[in-house]
Parts: sequence; C-alpha cells; structure tokens
Amino acid sequence: MRYHGGKTKGGKRISIILKRIIDNNDGISGYCEPFCGACGVLKHMVVGNEHLDFSGGDSNKSIVKMWSSLVGGWEPDISNVTKESYILMRGDGNSTAQKGFIGHVMSFGGVYFKSYVDELLHTIESSKNNVITESILMKDVVFSSGDYTQFSHIKNNIIFCDPPYQKNSNYYDDDNKRVLFDHESFWVWCKNMKKDNIIVVNEMSGIKIDGCNPIIIELPARNISYRKNTNKETESLYIYGDKLHRDCVYTDVRVP
Repeated sequence: MRYHGGKTKGGKRISIILKRIIDNNDGISGYCEPFCGACGVLKHMVVGNEHLDFSGGDSNKSIVKMWSSLVGGWEPDISNVTKESYILMRGDGNSTAQKGFIGHVMSFGGVYFKSYVDELLHTIESSKNNVITESILMKDVVFSSGDYTQFSHIKNNIIFCDPPYQKNSNYYDDDNKRVLFDHESFWVWCKNMKKDNIIVVNEMSGIKIDGCNPIIIELPARNISYRKNTNKETESLYIYGDKLHRDCVYTDVRVP
C-alpha cells in the first residue's frame, strides 16, 4: 500500500531486529505500534509471535477504520475511483475505511489526499489485494484511533514508534489539516514508558535524546528522489528500556 513514510521496504529488516529483542528479553507479553499507519512493520511482527498481544493505533481515524474493517472482512470499493469522487471524499468531513484506503493509494507519494494521480489507477487492484492479504495476517491485532498517549497504561510491551521526523514535524490529520507534532512531549512520554516497556523509535540519525542512553542501530541509507534532486537520508533505531538486556547484539541483523 502506498503510504508516505511507510516501511514497505524497510519493515522486514526492522521486524527482525525487534524479534531479536523479544527473543533476548524475558517477560515481554505484547507488541504495540502507536503510529501504525500502513503497518509496514506490524504485518511482519505478527508472524511467529502468536503468543503476544498486538495493538496498533493511529491519529488518522480513517486508516484505523480501514484496518479494523479489513480484519472484519470488508473490502475496498475500487469501482468508481475518479478525481471527482476523490475530491468529494477529501472534503466530506467523514472518517471511513474507504477514505483511509483511497486517500493514500491514489495520492501523490502516498501522502494522505495530497493530490489525485490518474496513473495510479492501474495499481489500485494490486493495492486492494495487498491490504486484504495483510489484514488476514493481522486478524488478532486490536486497532484503535488516537494519539500515542492512548497506550500510556501498557506494560511489558515492545513499543515501536515511527513518529513524524524531527526535521519535518508536520503531518496531516483525518480532516486533511496540517498538524505540528510535539516532539518534546513525545520523548518525555517515551522516557516514562521505558520504565515498564522496551521502546524502539525510528528517527533520523544523529538526534540527541536527553537523559537516555539508547542502543543506536543505523539503518541503510535510502535514496529520496524528487525531480532533479536526489538525497541520501539515514535513519536509526533508538532502543532503550530500564529492563532491556543490553549485552545482546542487535546490530548484526541481515535480511536474506
């Protein structure tokens, strides 16, 4: 599924690192993604970890309704995906499963209702089949809409966070309004949650986290091309928790 900032390509490698953490730390009973989005990591985590409780959340109500509905047997309607219907859906003020699907897969760069791209029509059936297949894997995931603080009560979880990057703090809510993400409050929340959980945050490399000493795993650079410009951006996983087994090597993971 097209999704801006999704982990379509890197999700498998990240999941292998997370599974290594699970294997080397006792007492983990759940896995949580407060910024689940397109579930690029979550769809890999459910495989082989059936003993865990899984939860996923997102501030975009429509993307959460999409996954919850797919798990319940719903399928996206791709019979009338025109520019006119796209524009009407964008401004209707509703939160629906169909909106969560169309608003990403038919938009430029997978940015939620950024702009309609006719050329994507030939891929929409494939996108539909992909999300249906992925939802079958995630049949036991409990999805809920809201920001990351809705999970403040959980304990003994691995919490994988993929928030808006600090260098680009803006994102779009379900009403297609630009929202500024409060990074300072987010990191305070993470530091509180690390007392009873293991926190893994996907962020740009080189950021500083005050009061924490995370294990840092640098991910392979990815080429970001836009028109004539190509930039290599490097991301890292910042891993920390008061009960984290730090002697285990998490940095030697390779995806076949």
